[in-house]
Amino acid sequence: MRAERLNRFKLNNEGVALIYALMAGTVAMVFCLMLLMISYSLYAQVSANNSDMQLKLAAETFAEALHDDLEYTGEERSSMTKYLAEEIKNKEDIELIVYDPEEMGSYCIYLLIQYDKTFTTAPSKIDLDIVVKCIKGAPDIESGDDFILDDRESYTIKDTYTLQL
Repeated sequence: MRAERLNRFKLNNEGVALIYALMAGTVAMVFCLMLLMISYSLYAQVSANNSDMQLKLAAETFAEALHDDLEYTGEERSSMTKYLAEEIKNKEDIELIVYDPEEMGSYCIYLLIQYDKTFTTAPSKIDLDIVVKCIKGAPDIESGDDFILDDRESYTIKDTYTLQL
């Protein structure tokens, strides 16, 4: 009788190994999915930091070049400096969008220049409050894209420069 019970017990345990194998496989799959989620999270964080760093570098490089260009007093001034000097003499507001239309998916630089317009005679030099804003992605000029006010990734530098007129 004891042998008969043992045989019946053995017959009833035949599917247990399969259940253990399925449980072990499920645990391994959950572990792999967790590793995949963690690696994607780290990748996304590094990618965002890289994008922020590129925006900052582009804005700082442009602002530094603009500063050097505005303070250059030689005969061979850049066309941008000449344009700004002419607009200031006409007391015009200055908003510029600088981007390369060939590289539509890269970065766009928005330039806002403000200054004291109360002068009566053209001064020899003027202080300009300049905002340089580097924005990820180029504007869609034809559709009237107001990319300045939207929530795209951006980096802004505000500084005062002196322009020799």
